Amino acid sequence: MFCNRLKTTINLALAASVSVMAFGARATVITNGYVFPNVAITPTGTSQINVGYGGASGEVEVNGGATGNSFTAIGGSGLLVGASAGSTGEVRIIGNGISGSATAAINNGIGARIGFGGSGALEVRQGGVLESNADIHLGESFSGSAGTSNVTIDGAESVLRSQTASGSFAGGGRILVPFGSASSTLTVSNGGLVDAVGSQLSEFEQGAVFIGDYSEATATNVNVTVTGEGSTIQAQHGIFVENQFGQAVVNITDGGAVKQLEPGFVFDGKQEPGIIIDSLDANGAQVNVSGISAGGVASSLSAVTDIDIGIEVSQGKSTGHLLVENGGEVTTLTDINISSNNTDPHVTPVSGQDSSLTVRNGGMATAQNVFVNADGRLSGDGMITGNVIVDGGTVAPGNSPGTMTIDGDFIVNDGTLELEINSLFDRDEFIVSGDVIFGATAMIDLTLGFEPVDILNIEDFFSGFALFQVDNTFNPFANIDVMFTADSGITGGSTVNIGLGGETFALTAEGGTVFVAEPGTLGLLGFGLSGLLMARRRRKVVAWKPQGHSFEHA
Repeated sequence: MFCNRLKTTINLALAASVSVMAFGARATVITNGYVFPNVAITPTGTSQINVGYGGASGEVEVNGGATGNSFTAIGGSGLLVGASAGSTGEVRIIGNGISGSATAAINNGIGARIGFGGSGALEVRQGGVLESNADIHLGESFSGSAGTSNVTIDGAESVLRSQTASGSFAGGGRILVPFGSASSTLTVSNGGLVDAVGSQLSEFEQGAVFIGDYSEATATNVNVTVTGEGSTIQAQHGIFVENQFGQAVVNITDGGAVKQLEPGFVFDGKQEPGIIIDSLDANGAQVNVSGISAGGVASSLSAVTDIDIGIEVSQGKSTGHLLVENGGEVTTLTDINISSNNTDPHVTPVSGQDSSLTVRNGGMATAQNVFVNADGRLSGDGMITGNVIVDGGTVAPGNSPGTMTIDGDFIVNDGTLELEINSLFDRDEFIVSGDVIFGATAMIDLTLGFEPVDILNIEDFFSGFALFQVDNTFNPFANIDVMFTADSGITGGSTVNIGLGGETFALTAEGGTVFVAEPGTLGLLGFGLSGLLMARRRRKVVAWKPQGHSFEHA
């Protein structure tokens, strides 16, 4: 998807031309070690500001406190912190509690590079602001040396922002965490803001935040935390957690938020997703949304266009994971797609692992539709607002076991429904406000922790629905599998009676193995499911549209 990011050649020659701009008193700029130019004397100009370079260390602090050397800001054409192997740099922009009381401004140059082949750290606190009219890279390799970046944006009105310069159609509006082979840690806390602003949809990737890296086939390790009410990472056009190898993890907790603000890029006439989570490694891209703040604000991930979990890239099908729990919320105005919708059985995840959306323990996911495609998995005991449409993937309700609530239709066109039954009173269930519909090739897998005496009616696992319907060519002997758990104590053959549409099917299973249908029972069905409509809760006529995923109600 967004994998072809251009490398930029950075000139580390230290320019000497610097202009002086003094500001009001009651603030200070402090330097220590290798810093060029000396921003404590000449704080702003047209040069790159280099903090820690040539294998040495350096520090800069802009402090909006009550005493100092009368400077409240630094600025230049670039900010390189920890530039080249063996170098260590640290920049601190600490305000006095008022937004902009301490600032760093990067204008139309190479942007800010924190950990550029060396080790770089950036702290923006208490209303401090770092703004760049060029891209911001939090970690980057340089001359074969992988950079390391550690960035903290803490406190209300503290801001890290990349924006497009006035009149610019190219530079700015991108924050990359990291760029290339590097390790990066980003913490946004206590109301801090990370912001990517890009005005030109014609410019690829403008107004976007990238977490992880696809530009190099080496492991990249990234950890992003957004925690505390008001703490936010937002991008005008897109948030992309895409990491080829290694691990990129985003944790959104205690009322933190990650947001796509408006529709973004259009390629070949198609609106691109607003949020993507994918990797070629099994657990290389993970987003976890968990918890509610003390003030009652839910941790959240939100988009105005699609959220894609696992996509197809040039190397094959990728894998992504999204976990929503403990009151956390995921919202999009359009669809959530779990795995790409390529149904070719030869196109499988490079990692060998399914993409997943897990909604549990009070978590909530809201979309027009949640598509569970091949190599995708939806699970948990949380709340799904929107239609759930299974096209080759797997749905597993509950939390060993438990109840999944769907405020919408539940449609299994193709793929698998997994149900866990420990006893008649301890089992997976669905609460569905709309219709429950099984297509001809839908699979139902039952895992039993006991040997039932009574008939197990598939319909009894569902409640609240308007209509229950099974395709008239559905074959329960081929499409319903059962196995016993290892701790059930059942090791020999056992017959289980399954109810569906008023008919009963006696099926035989071995302990811990998949069901084999009992051939002599085939005549019980007589394919009497033709046009079957079960347990109609209110009168409704349903017309199937196989080429879409919708129903017409009359």
